[in-house]
Amino acid sequence: MFSRRILPPVHRNMHKEERRVQIVRAVKLTKSRFGSFSHETCRDSHTVNRARASTTARSAMFRGNGGKRQVKKHAIIPIFIPHLGCPNDCIFCNQKKITAKLKPVTGSDVEKTIETWLSTLETMDLDTIEVAFFGGSFTGLPIEDQSAYLAIAKRYKDSGRIDKIHMSTRPDYIDRVILDNLKRYDVDTIELGVQSFDDRVLKLSNRGHDSSIVYESSRLIKEYGFELGIQLMIGLPGDSLETCLMSAKETVKIAPSIARLYPTIVIDDTELCEQYKRGEYKPLPQDEAVFRTAEMYKILDDAGINIIRVGLKSSDIIHDGGEINGGTFHPAFRQLVEGSIARERLQEKLARMGFVGKSGSAEKTGVRRTKIDFCSCPDDFSNMIGNSSVNKKFFAREYPQLNIMYKTDSNLAKGEYIIINKENSMKNNEKAVVTVIGKDTVGILAKVATSCAEANCNVIEVTQSVLEDYFCMVMLISIGEATMNVDELQKKIQAVIPEMAVHVMHENIFSSMHRI
Repeated sequence: MFSRRILPPVHRNMHKEERRVQIVRAVKLTKSRFGSFSHETCRDSHTVNRARASTTARSAMFRGNGGKRQVKKHAIIPIFIPHLGCPNDCIFCNQKKITAKLKPVTGSDVEKTIETWLSTLETMDLDTIEVAFFGGSFTGLPIEDQSAYLAIAKRYKDSGRIDKIHMSTRPDYIDRVILDNLKRYDVDTIELGVQSFDDRVLKLSNRGHDSSIVYESSRLIKEYGFELGIQLMIGLPGDSLETCLMSAKETVKIAPSIARLYPTIVIDDTELCEQYKRGEYKPLPQDEAVFRTAEMYKILDDAGINIIRVGLKSSDIIHDGGEINGGTFHPAFRQLVEGSIARERLQEKLARMGFVGKSGSAEKTGVRRTKIDFCSCPDDFSNMIGNSSVNKKFFAREYPQLNIMYKTDSNLAKGEYIIINKENSMKNNEKAVVTVIGKDTVGILAKVATSCAEANCNVIEVTQSVLEDYFCMVMLISIGEATMNVDELQKKIQAVIPEMAVHVMHENIFSSMHRI
């Protein structure tokens, strides 16, 4: 293993470009000594992370949120284990070639890596610190080697200095003997590199197994009480939009706690790279990779699966023109995907509000542009804007009749976006009347109020009573800044209390009926 002197210090107050230059220099020096990186190596390289842990861990705990700095509450200490545990030659992986160039990771190396990271992490207010073994098929190692590494991690967990032990492996390297041993060392999370549920894709990738083993290994992992994670790749040979969506849906059926989505990267010294050079394999264009990943993301996210990674991040020390071929890498791939989803959701809301793209230029016609606010939670502000402001530019181009302001609202959930028509609130303070009648049950008022809040409607006044077993309520709400019309709001409320009779009427209609 190399010493910390290989990587220059990366100071928090260093200019962004200076940090980038220093990292690129370090990559070149590291590559000259240790060769290139595979998918797994790039995700969590022990060799790189060991050197930079103390200087980058602190800055990694902060991220921009609408101009604010927030402390991250979860941290992973990555331990890179060379690919000794896997006899297979997957076409996208070059681990076997670089493993021969690396010295085995000793117990002393593991302890030094953990101590280096903890020297920074223990000074922070973190909820969870994990030690994670990445870089190969951990459970493919000899059982005595697994035990030696795990014993060190367990010692830190038993002392209270870390909270969880985490690892990644192949689906065909899981059985009861292995799981009994992992249980003995108090392992928490097992991620399976599934890549695809399509047997043809697995065969073309030379995975060495079919999809049936995924279901069995996932069942065993959950039976033993481990947290299950599933990793999927997008754009492997033989892959299609249909097989990608099928893989996402099968993942939902298995119901892991966490998932990762990786677009296929063409790396030097792999069979996939040779196929690419021969013209037998074409990487997905970036827009298609983003689209497929976004569709998979929505399926997993809607099922409540925590998507902990989308694409390789820039600190994984991969950059175009190096060991990557075919323009398949983008350092902010997750933002491209989440930004695409944000744009789609905002467009849907605009359509429901009656705004259509390319409806004419306000500048040319002289018509005053409608003032609109786009709102997201602070964490999603950059996704709402889009990578390199692509969403902001899109809406300015496609909706010239709108004057859009981008704002944050800490009351919004992650992935939730609302649109406020400022013209409505400026013209008048419109109101609506909500009536609910039916058999009395617990929580009716709370459900109605929550539905109104989600539609950006403020509750002004409520009157309710229970006549024998019947619940009767009249609620006056403000709809001047609502994100949906009264019909949509009625359907939304009805969905959460289907057993009740629900009516939502504009105050003008209600008043007219009352006069009649």
